[in-house]
Amino acid sequence: MRSFLLILATLLASTPTNIIAQPLPNTKALKLEGDIASHLVDGVDRFLLKQLDHSITARSRYWNRDTSSAAAYSKSVAPNRARLAEITGVVDSRVAFNDLEVIGGTSNGPVQGSSATFEAIKIRWPVIRNIHGVGLMLKPMKPNGKYVIAVPDADHTPEMISGLTPGLDVSQ
Repeated sequence: MRSFLLILATLLASTPTNIIAQPLPNTKALKLEGDIASHLVDGVDRFLLKQLDHSITARSRYWNRDTSSAAAYSKSVAPNRARLAEITGVVDSRVAFNDLEVIGGTSNGPVQGSSATFEAIKIRWPVIRNIHGVGLMLKPMKPNGKYVIAVPDADHTPEMISGLTPGLDVSQ
């Protein structure tokens, strides 16, 4: 092993430096002034904006929309929706269900809180296989009021977006 390293070092040391420094044909040395990262970000930005402009004009090749009726439209865009589902990994069919499931324990029950205008009930529903959606059903206090299902983003709880617990600014 030691002799191999010695031979390799000898070969590398004897390689003419002008061969190593020669640029490849049809290329030139990259010489940028200033912050190289800024040049990279600006170049990516220009490229993506150009691609976005191009996608708007090219979109008609991929979307053959039939706007004669709602059913015809759904049918005409079905291949595009299937492709988007494949790209994003949403390939499982949703589970059909008849009713939401009310969740509650023996100590506190399903009601998570209430206000003057609604009562918050913890619920879940099947999505795919063994995966369930969970949220709060905001049941209105007034008769004939509208029900709301509170499903927050990952950084918040249903109680936070319903105003039952602190954690969100009023503007959010």
